[in-house]
Amino acid sequence: MSFKRITFLVYALFAYVLLQFFWWAYLIYKSNGADQKTFYMVLGEGAVFLCLLLGGFYFVLKHIGMMRAKQEMQDDFLLSVTHELKTPITSVRLAMQSLNTDLNKAQKQTLTEISIAQIDHMNRMVDNVLNSSKLSSNQYSIELQSININTLIDSVCKELDVLYEHVEVVKKGFNQTIIQADAFALRSIIYNLLENAYKYTADGKVLLHLSDKVLKVSNKSNQVIQTDKVFDKFHKTSINQKGLGLGLYLAKRFSDVMDFRLFAEQKTGLVTFTLSYTKP
Repeated sequence: MSFKRITFLVYALFAYVLLQFFWWAYLIYKSNGADQKTFYMVLGEGAVFLCLLLGGFYFVLKHIGMMRAKQEMQDDFLLSVTHELKTPITSVRLAMQSLNTDLNKAQKQTLTEISIAQIDHMNRMVDNVLNSSKLSSNQYSIELQSININTLIDSVCKELDVLYEHVEVVKKGFNQTIIQADAFALRSIIYNLLENAYKYTADGKVLLHLSDKVLKVSNKSNQVIQTDKVFDKFHKTSINQKGLGLGLYLAKRFSDVMDFRLFAEQKTGLVTFTLSYTKP
């Protein structure tokens, strides 16, 4: 049964109960002589009943609204998964078909790298869904170790350069920085922050600033970003926005698990995500 039909039936039932309430109140009032004492009795008990009825009606409608929003979110998520998996699958298929044609060694190497990058991209999407479930149920446990964040950033940029062409990365700072973090969690944070910048930069540039205390990832944007909601699960700036809406959510949750601080801000069209990995 559709939510529209359920909502209609709830309204119809409420109207019927309300009419019956007033009818029976009128009959009780008349049957007891229609005096002032009976009037106040019916009025008092009727007011209590009416408040309970309105309260129950409100909570039923609220629950229906929550169920509808959850259903729409699930439908949107499934459509996003379908789209996000179909694109790399198509790319890999075309690359495999092209390998059977008369290509030189360098061209075949390029197609192989593209195929591997697309397969890794699909694998990360699956990991994002699984890790989202683990983090939501507090089942992810961290293992801290010393990590060279410079090397990690270079590795992630190299992967993203294959998926997103014509994006220039501008680096500032970048002294050798070793931090204590969970390897998988830190890589997920950096990958999702950088991929978000690669994907949505308006001028083809991604700005990175690294110090011994913070990493800042910035890009120009033509849209107004809701910085208070950008880390919400399944959040998207627009209906047509690509992705599953899990990347920044995972970056935030992994940051919280490791006691890091991650926040977003937008000034004069420049969106900046700041990751602070020093404990206050």
